[in-house]
Amino acid sequence: MLRSGGRLAPVPALLALTVSLSLLAAACGSSKPDYCSNVSDLEGSLEELGSVKLESGALETVRTDLEDVRTNANAVVSSAKEDFPSETSAVKSSVSSLAAEIEALPPAPTAQQLVALGAGVQRTVTASEELSSATESACD
Repeated sequence: MLRSGGRLAPVPALLALTVSLSLLAAACGSSKPDYCSNVSDLEGSLEELGSVKLESGALETVRTDLEDVRTNANAVVSSAKEDFPSETSAVKSSVSSLAAEIEALPPAPTAQQLVALGAGVQRTVTASEELSSATESACD
């Protein structure tokens, strides 16, 4: 423990100093824009959605995965729209279209109806990949 004039330094003061230094180190440690992690999160959620086997009974999984994609797409659009307006617009549009396609499905869609979602998923993946390529230099 630190001594100040022969006395032990108060624990709260040491704790506050430790926390302050940790926060400062964390703030200085990453110079990447926020959208870098958001793009990565979107790609991860799209991988999850893309891995769903589109067959009868998969609708709930598709809807759950869509919500993750939507959340991550909103974060990416919010954080990157000023620097990448056309790419984020494409992501937003493709996710909206995919959501509309999924929401238009009947409660018990056939395997064929689910397989038809593949094109919408691919459009969204392509938009995400284009955004990822655009942000690559800032995020590496």
